[in-house]
Amino acid sequence: MIRFLLSRIGCLMMIFGIIVLVVGVAAAQSGEPALTLLFVGFVGSAAGFLIWNRLRERPPRNTRFSIFRKRDRREDQRTDDGWKDHFDD
Repeated sequence: MIRFLLSRIGCLMMIFGIIVLVVGVAAAQSGEPALTLLFVGFVGSAAGFLIWNRLRERPPRNTRFSIFRKRDRREDQRTDDGWKDHFDD
């Protein structure tokens, strides 16, 4: 549950960063000094993307044609990184 919540917070940070980045670009086009807006927008969207990408729940990989892959991905799916809520009903 907490992993899902943090993933959604990362998504919101990414959206906020993109909006601030667009406002910063518009301010820069109008001739106003907007380096702070550009920096905040870039950092916010990058941090949000990293949080969202690391904590989102990924669908299970298809095991079809697994003999043609270099590595067995089923072992990667079985690892428990401690984020899964075992008591969630």
